[in-house]
Amino acid sequence: MAKIVSFTAGFVAGWLARSTVDGSREAFVKLGALAYNLVDHIRRIVALEHERADDLAAEARERATHAREHAGEGAAAERAA
Repeated sequence: MAKIVSFTAGFVAGWLARSTVDGSREAFVKLGALAYNLVDHIRRIVALEHERADDLAAEARERATHAREHAGEGAAAERAA
């Protein structure tokens, strides 16, 4: 009888250990997938903000060029008058 109880206890302990390892493996896989998704999301946000900053810089350059051209036209008209 003691052999049967010992075998059953060992079998149950092994089964629990295996299910714990499989469960933690699944948790680590899910955590890894979450990390990859988070990194991908952050990269997209950074790319969008970089594009927005480039657009703002281009608009500022355009306005500065436009202002210089008009300032030059006004000075030439004053000299001609």
